[in-house]
Amino acid sequence: SLRSLLARWLRLAPHLGRSGYAEVLRFMGLVARTAAVERGLARVDGGDAVAQVATLRSAVRRLTRLANAMPPRFRKEEHGAWQEAYARAAAERDVLARRLAGDSVELRAGWERLELTLEDVRRRLGPDEVLLDYLRSGDVYFVWVVRPDGEPTRVDLGGAEVIEAAAVAFAERVAGSSGDSWSAAGRALRSLVLSPLEEHLGKATRTLYVCPDAALAAVPFAALPGKGDRRFLIDEHRLVNLSMAQELVPWQEGVKPGRGALLVGSVDYQRASEAPETAIRPSPPTLAMVDRAPRGGTFLPLPETETEVRFIESRIGHDTAILLGANATETRVRAGVRGRRVLHLATHGFVRDDLMR
Repeated sequence: SLRSLLARWLRLAPHLGRSGYAEVLRFMGLVARTAAVERGLARVDGGDAVAQVATLRSAVRRLTRLANAMPPRFRKEEHGAWQEAYARAAAERDVLARRLAGDSVELRAGWERLELTLEDVRRRLGPDEVLLDYLRSGDVYFVWVVRPDGEPTRVDLGGAEVIEAAAVAFAERVAGSSGDSWSAAGRALRSLVLSPLEEHLGKATRTLYVCPDAALAAVPFAALPGKGDRRFLIDEHRLVNLSMAQELVPWQEGVKPGRGALLVGSVDYQRASEAPETAIRPSPPTLAMVDRAPRGGTFLPLPETETEVRFIESRIGHDTAILLGANATETRVRAGVRGRRVLHLATHGFVRDDLMR
């Protein structure tokens, strides 16, 4: 897989005097491209592109079926054949997506995420701003400290098992307790994921753009302890969370911003999955929806999420749509999100890590 190739390159890069960040940025661009094309499929519905859209959707469905049919790794010959078939299907999807993106203005805007370079990202950083781009690669975590000029500094943070245990402990204590246990867990995590970077930040750094990866995506960085007593990281830096570095670069003009909000909560997962959808045309499956739940498991409704959604509605005040209970179906969410500026999902989440190795 691309992630496996990236992991091998990152092990080699220091021996060649490279940080490896240009390749990381390219990899994340591929992720962004795929997501942009899949989002765009919902908006391209006719005209000259209709045949291309149908062909691309068919290719995406084939890739989805393959993703769910991965044989066990111990059946080496069968697994090897599956990997080859998956690679061929992914390559076919990419070719079709690139062709369609070239012909569609809406898809082309998202496709340009792929072409962003380190220089594009650095130009968006002010003199007192630093980007921290975290990545789990194999069994270790890395972070790149990116400044407005110069080569990014790569810091090897160490084993994923230790870091992720500390991240889980801190997130749980933030959610459920206070006092010394919260502070101690925060200091332990800070010593692993932030303290090793401090010598590279510089005293003038005011803003930190943080791109977390894997378990670190669940960490409220703003709540990490600061250097002084009763201080937090948010007291020392302006923090901006990003899903990837490409978000620093504005979209091309011509992409219309959305309006209003769609709020989803108190989902009755079993009844929602069985609710009829005759009034709304269903959308095609995407790579992100290759399974409905962890295999062998089910999701129970989350308590208090309706209260959460109603509170957000009261703060926004207008142009807000809400989906609750059995009405919060996948098809209604897909239809309701179009044209919205804000999407709030108070739901469960899970990761199919067997597709990431």
